[in-house]
Amino acid sequence: MPPPDESALEVTIGYEQVIGQRVSLVAKAGYIGLWETDRYDDTFNSKGGLVTAGVKFILPSSTKRIPSAREAHPMAGWYLRPELVFSAWTRTSYYYTYFYDPSPAPTRTGYTSAALILSIGRQVFLGERFTFDICGGFGYGAQWQEGEVTGTGYDSPGRQEYAFSHAFFGNASPLVVSGGLRFGYVF
Repeated sequence: MPPPDESALEVTIGYEQVIGQRVSLVAKAGYIGLWETDRYDDTFNSKGGLVTAGVKFILPSSTKRIPSAREAHPMAGWYLRPELVFSAWTRTSYYYTYFYDPSPAPTRTGYTSAALILSIGRQVFLGERFTFDICGGFGYGAQWQEGEVTGTGYDSPGRQEYAFSHAFFGNASPLVVSGGLRFGYVF
């Protein structure tokens, strides 16, 4: 079965360990790019990886109500999570030398991106073993292309706004956003 014409797929796994009263460590690792296409786009034909690490501070529940069973677990509830995010990937671009060229010439470009993000989210338990987590974050980041820092001005070519672990607010800003929906299983 041929791959669908979708952007490069990313697979991420994570681990969370409670280390104290309503505090846990969170780490994630991912693989970027399960297959290649001969189509050109900012996210097609990328191969690489990503790593994130942070500390999750679970906020105390309201004293006005009794927490439900899905919020009684030490990993459940609203949280703040400062995290370091790092992703590196190589993008293969296909440029046709003339209009009907049957074999395009590939060009490979390496990118590295890092950010410090503060996320806010909520994690709930579905039953006794399954978790559902929704979060969004805002932070500051930088990116390198072939080892050179990409600029933050409108005349700075090469900045990739989507970095697989976060997204930049365009070429003119070092500000980044992040978000996600996660499902988990508690061991």
